[in-house]
Amino acid sequence: MTRRGRWWTVAAVVVCVALAAVLILATRRHTPSGTGASASSATAGSAAADCRPRVADVGFGSRAVKFNGQQVAPADADITLGVIVQNPCPRAAVNVQLLARATTASGSDVAGALHLRTSLDAVMPGQRLGVAGSIVNDPNSGATVGHFNATTVAAVRVDVLHWDWQAATDVAQPTATTAQDVAVGQRQSDGDVPVSFRLGPDAPAPSGDRWVCVLLRDTTDRIVSGEMREVHIPADLPASGGTLTATARAPGTGAGLHAEIYFYYRQTSF
Repeated sequence: MTRRGRWWTVAAVVVCVALAAVLILATRRHTPSGTGASASSATAGSAAADCRPRVADVGFGSRAVKFNGQQVAPADADITLGVIVQNPCPRAAVNVQLLARATTASGSDVAGALHLRTSLDAVMPGQRLGVAGSIVNDPNSGATVGHFNATTVAAVRVDVLHWDWQAATDVAQPTATTAQDVAVGQRQSDGDVPVSFRLGPDAPAPSGDRWVCVLLRDTTDRIVSGEMREVHIPADLPASGGTLTATARAPGTGAGLHAEIYFYYRQTSF
């Protein structure tokens, strides 16, 4: 073989090794890029190579709070949001990073509204996981960052920025907890509604303080509010699953609402 032939052979081997390394890394780490990069377009029928966690549902509502003892105007209200992230893939999606932002009717960002970020430890294969948060509105009219007109918010966009893959058997997390008999009570004077639920006996939770995501839906099944709340699970909880209660801010009169409960093993929110 000539010197030039040997050089081309070595070069070809180097290129093949480099491509193999890129492919291996691509199967472990995924970061969508480009304008509007999101996992929300993925479907359960995607090929394995294209499978990705996705935003299955998102909704929002406004929350007018008191500032310095006075009720703020609707334009100065906070925005509460609830999101469902789904993993239709055979592997666990870990370190799932999300970005939420309020948009106008034209799809542009609402001026002054802060972007929210959060990270989910793990979304297991086939799992739907809810997470909630608030875009806080600074009622100080002189603020240019963090103050926005809440009446111009037409939607909340949530993008999946990054995730890693891991075998489901390698994810170190406690047994998943299920909630049964979820019921929404009457709206209280402070605007909150109590949400009662029982722990599923098939997967009892450890005792102690736990964080839950409470998502409220209206009669059309639209997410209208979301809250992350801490609940205490007593050690003497009956094996059949005792009743626990969390709260969430209800829009309007709170009539016709139903709720979903999702459990976390540490404090997580937007």
